[in-house]
Amino acid sequence: MAILKKIKLDNGIELNYHRITSIIKITNICNKIEISSYVNEEQRLKEKEYQELQLKNKDKKELTDKEKQKLNNGINVFINTNFENLEYNDKIDIEDIYNYLKTTDKFKNAKDV
Repeated sequence: MAILKKIKLDNGIELNYHRITSIIKITNICNKIEISSYVNEEQRLKEKEYQELQLKNKDKKELTDKEKQKLNNGINVFINTNFENLEYNDKIDIEDIYNYLKTTDKFKNAKDV
């Protein structure tokens, strides 16, 4: 799950693809939301592919020469990370948070992916 919205940073980089990376529930205090933003969905998929190769390697599964090369080269993906603090709610889920984000100035009118 993710949302699409064009956001231009002060440095000129344009971000279009945003996903919730983590939800930290600090009991009775707040819900801290980590949001990762990418230039586009393809960049997120590059990151995801690299993470899958890391897991495969960690699990001692055999890698092809091409996979080894990708793992050795690393990834070149720009990720802009932001945090939002929400009022504590022990029942809040990821869908609720995406719906909340779409009400904020930054993500207003964002589209679901």
